Amino acid sequence: MHSPKTPTTEETNAAPPGTFLTLNLLTESETLHKPTIKSSISIKQGSPVFYIGRLDTSNYMISDERISKLHCVITKKRHPIQTESIYESPAMGLEDVWLLDFSTNGCYVNRKKVSKGHKVKLFDGDKIHLFIDKQHHERLGYVVTINDGTGLYRNGVRPKDDVTCGLVELQDRFDKKLMLFNKRGVEQHVRQPQKKDPSSDAASDIENLEMIVGKRKIDAEDKVAGQPSGKKSKRVCLSNLGQ
Repeated sequence: MHSPKTPTTEETNAAPPGTFLTLNLLTESETLHKPTIKSSISIKQGSPVFYIGRLDTSNYMISDERISKLHCVITKKRHPIQTESIYESPAMGLEDVWLLDFSTNGCYVNRKKVSKGHKVKLFDGDKIHLFIDKQHHERLGYVVTINDGTGLYRNGVRPKDDVTCGLVELQDRFDKKLMLFNKRGVEQHVRQPQKKDPSSDAASDIENLEMIVGKRKIDAEDKVAGQPSGKKSKRVCLSNLGQ
């Protein structure tokens, strides 16, 4: 099992207790004078999903038109166990960190475009660019620091023998479900009430009216004949429904 990573002095000072991942603003992005752009972002250990976007329900809200409403998500997933391996077991609970791209223009990890509907694993020292604006010569980027005090993330080190590291993959159906929820787990896209068909309502009203009129007519006939309107009326009304 991987031994817990010993935090450096800089990491200890920068990351609050209970932080598993920190994003620190790259020097090239310090010229972006936006009040909503933070120089450092700390993601707590107990946060399985971290939303970044222009919506005010995001964990990190950035008021910039180059940022999509739901721009990207940083999430944790259980590390797959190799059946042939004698070094791993489900009890270890190792986890991987992923960036899920939901943006219109695409995010970048180590200058490689991820693109909407795709995802990529994150490791310690990776550089994330939320946008690269070539027209205005501006870019918003952060460097990833994995504060692994538990050993769950293999110290954030990129495995040399894992050829899948750094590869951009398609999101699965579970990833895409994250689009529907904000940090409180409330559905973002409010479902519009279905419009009723006026013709069906009118037909239903006519049918109900015919039943009422028919029942009153039968009751009146029974009363004239001197018979109680109970069973006969009920039987006739039920037979009318079957017509």
